[in-house]
This record gives sequence, C-alpha cells and structure tokens, in this order.
Amino acid sequence: MINFQERYDLLRREAEEFLGGLFSTGAPYGRLQEAMNYSLLAGGKRVRPVLTMAVCEALGGDRRLALPLGCALELVHTYSLIHDDLPCMDDDDLRRGRPTCHKVYGETMAVLAGDALQGEAFRVIASAGGLTGEQRSDAVLALARACGADGMVAGQVLDTDQLASGEADLRTLCALKTGALIRAAAELGGIAAGAGVNRDIPPRVVAGGNPCRVIRSLTEADREKWEAALREHRGA
Repeated sequence: MINFQERYDLLRREAEEFLGGLFSTGAPYGRLQEAMNYSLLAGGKRVRPVLTMAVCEALGGDRRLALPLGCALELVHTYSLIHDDLPCMDDDDLRRGRPTCHKVYGETMAVLAGDALQGEAFRVIASAGGLTGEQRSDAVLALARACGADGMVAGQVLDTDQLASGEADLRTLCALKTGALIRAAAELGGIAAGAGVNRDIPPRVVAGGNPCRVIRSLTEADREKWEAALREHRGA
C-alpha cells in the first residue's frame, strides 16, 4: 500500500510536469514567459493542485481530469505571490531562497507576468479536455469567486490596509487571503469528479478552507452520500 508521502510526491510530480509544459519563451515577447516561468517553476509544495486531484479521486473521479483545474489554481497562486512581493505591497527581495520576480525582471515585467498568469489560469480551465461545458463553467466560477474581490484579493486588502485588529478579523483575513484558494482546490476536485459547484460536494469537504480539515472531512459517510447524489444527478 502506497504511503502518504509517496502519494503526495506522485501527485506533485504530475503537477510539476503539467506546469512545466505550459509556457514557451520563443515568442518576440518571450521575456514575459521567462518571468512567468521564473516564479511558476521555482518549486513549492503544490498543495493546491495536489489537493484538487486528491479530492477528485476521493469522490470517485479521474485525477487526470482534475489536473488542469488544480494547475490553473496554482497559476493564480503564483500571480498573487509575484504581486505580493512588489515594493507597493510586501516589498520582498527573496522568495523561496532566491531573488523575487521584480528583482530579476523589473517591476513592470513582474506586474505583467502576474497579470498574464491570472488570465492564463482561465484559459487552462476553458481548454481542459475530458470535461463538459458545464464543468468548465463551474470551474471558472469557482476560481473567479476564490481569487476575486470577495476572495483572495479581499484578504489582501485587509492585510495591506491593516484592517484586521482582533482575532475574528485575523480569522477572516486568513480565510480570504489563503483559505479561499484552498477551498477552491477542494471545489475544483469535486467539479472534476462530476459535482456541480456548491451543489453536490459534501459541505464539510470545503468548510473553512483549511487543507488538513478538508482532508479529514472526507469521511466514508460523506463519500457514500455524495456518490448517491452523483448517481442520481447522472441518471437524470
């Protein structure tokens, strides 16, 4: 029986391979793709795409269908890191032990690299194979909601404007700035497995945006209940 670390490493390698094949630097504006790849392929745990694939499999789906959705989420996560590091935000010189994107490519190119990664995330979803149009639409909605003005960006505003003053505010900040994308990872896994956004996924799977809580919440009872709902949905 494969152990957790072996399984995690397998899914992470699949995500790395997919991400590594996305952007070529051969165009006249290839420096943009260089900057995108510099941050995107800088390593990391790849928690989000791994979680997307794991949730999909836990709900009886094919993780290969979830892979593009999880990697689209990783593009958004990377864009947020590039912008977070800019002088107008956190003003960081290092990310994962090496110079940040704007230190290598300049502030303008770093902004544009982040902008491009966000747009490319939705292209990856829209062109994902093996999914129905409804699934791709649901995935676009889930990602847009997670990274938009009521999701990750809202958390960034609470952070940069120092609007969080107590424990409740800090919990809200974390739930939006970090938790929104973690929640989306679980939602996208469910969508790839055949669930409709916010309809067929067990509520506890996406509650709280905490990755450990998400994984623990995939109880056998949840799975049986979800599978029954999915069979009914597919039979309709």
